[in-house]
Amino acid sequence: MKDLFKSVKHYTPELAREETKKAFNWREYVQSPIDEYVGEAAKEARYKTCVEFHKPDGFDYDEALEHIIDAVKELGWDYEPSNRTSLGNLYLIISWEDK
Repeated sequence: MKDLFKSVKHYTPELAREETKKAFNWREYVQSPIDEYVGEAAKEARYKTCVEFHKPDGFDYDEALEHIIDAVKELGWDYEPSNRTSLGNLYLIISWEDK
């Protein structure tokens, strides 16, 4: 019976927030906006576009931007910072031109 209780976590709000952040799928999160913005730019024969990402709840701006950049890099996109700003949104310029 003791082994059963060892596997039970005693959640606190802090622990729940921490586990929720760890479980967030950033690659999946960035893919939808990339599909939307890149699809439109490609139809217009452009090789780069500014992609808008909504900041997810529970993450501050810098933390979210870091995760978004990591996911964009993992997915193989070139990127550069955007000087565009807005409350609750983050922006990256995504490019796909051959070098």
